[in-house]
Amino acid sequence: MGKMKKLKMTIISGLIIVIVLAMGFFILSRGSSNDELTAYVDSVSMITGLGSGSGLVNRYSGIVEPQETIQINRNEERKIKELYVKVGDKVEEGTELFAYDTDEMSLKLSQAELELERLTASITSLKEQIKLLNSQKDSVSADEKLEYTSQILNAESELKRAEYDVKSKQVEIDQLKLSLENSVVKSSVAGVVKSISETGMDMYGQSEAYMTLLSTKDYRVKGKVSEQSVWLLQTEQPVIIRSRVDETQTWNGIITSVDLESTESSNNNNYYEQNTESATTYPFYIELQSAVGLILGQHVYIELDYGQDEVKDGVWLYDYYLVHEGDQAYVWVATEDNKLEKREVQLGDFDEEWMRYEIIDGLTLDDYIAFPDERLSEGMPCERFEGSGGYLPMDELEVEENLEGTFEENFGEVTEEGRVELEEIIDEPSSDSIHDDSDQSSEDVIVQ
Repeated sequence: MGKMKKLKMTIISGLIIVIVLAMGFFILSRGSSNDELTAYVDSVSMITGLGSGSGLVNRYSGIVEPQETIQINRNEERKIKELYVKVGDKVEEGTELFAYDTDEMSLKLSQAELELERLTASITSLKEQIKLLNSQKDSVSADEKLEYTSQILNAESELKRAEYDVKSKQVEIDQLKLSLENSVVKSSVAGVVKSISETGMDMYGQSEAYMTLLSTKDYRVKGKVSEQSVWLLQTEQPVIIRSRVDETQTWNGIITSVDLESTESSNNNNYYEQNTESATTYPFYIELQSAVGLILGQHVYIELDYGQDEVKDGVWLYDYYLVHEGDQAYVWVATEDNKLEKREVQLGDFDEEWMRYEIIDGLTLDDYIAFPDERLSEGMPCERFEGSGGYLPMDELEVEENLEGTFEENFGEVTEEGRVELEEIIDEPSSDSIHDDSDQSSEDVIVQ
């Protein structure tokens, strides 16, 4: 319990730092004085997770992939007689994948068995020869005994060589029989045929497996995080996986690893500048508590779980939205005519685990509030997040997914017969209610 609480506090601490860094998204500078600033405000219902948003949180792109990839290498000395599957086919454990040509092997087996018979007969003949020489040796002269002894030694040497050849030939026959029995290669898992390589070489001339299967028994989620945010992630952190089609559909999991050795570079074309910048991202992997409802190749959102989906009765506001002055607490609230007002609120219980205060009086879920900033002042004009579901519009920030593409592009062509049904990837939400020239990572999306 102590370890989990410490982990949650680490997440929250990281979240607060992200919020401080993201303050530029909530106040748009139009000049050098405070009178020329506009405060961005969001609804309390969204901030507390009771609206269509889920609070201020870093969100990462992810894709559902198999826990296990099976690679099947063919015997280069054998020919493929028949291929029973094609790329995209679903297979079960025990499904026949392909068969080797057994004609040549059957011929080799017949030849090996004939050779074994010859060697066995040779052994019998040598044993009889040695027996005869030993019997004759006793009846010859002393001078002739030396010659008999030499013949017996030569026969015994040939016998040992023949016995060794018999054992070797038997091993060869056993292997040929086993190969004939295993001439049909079967799948060891339930999954999808990802690729089939007739040449054994990829497009870069590197060797690759003849056939690759993606196991569908267990799923995991692969995410990508920018080098600016990778420090926020650590193993055993709880996360929420959120559907891109229906955000109320979620799955839970934990981060099992953050791969700092594997980096990828992606071009990020800034919306306001013509130059192209390169951003480095790192993959990280999530083990799911349950994968029910997820589809192989499905694109999802990943959020660190800091309790944003835990709904309490009443208004529970994160402490970082409050301004504490002595024994009093205030929030920056938008009035009906969209002017900023510093309003006192009455605090109730404090949720130490998630750093949230119960607001007893002074604030409702329908109010719109701003993130505290020293540049805020009463009477400052406000602009509300409307119609974007609480999200900073990705089209304005030029957010690139990097985990783009269809299932076919990621895992190979899927045929009609074995088609995997994937959810439709919807367009990113957009809005013209925010104008900001801040730079943003191509992978990490701050949502409100």
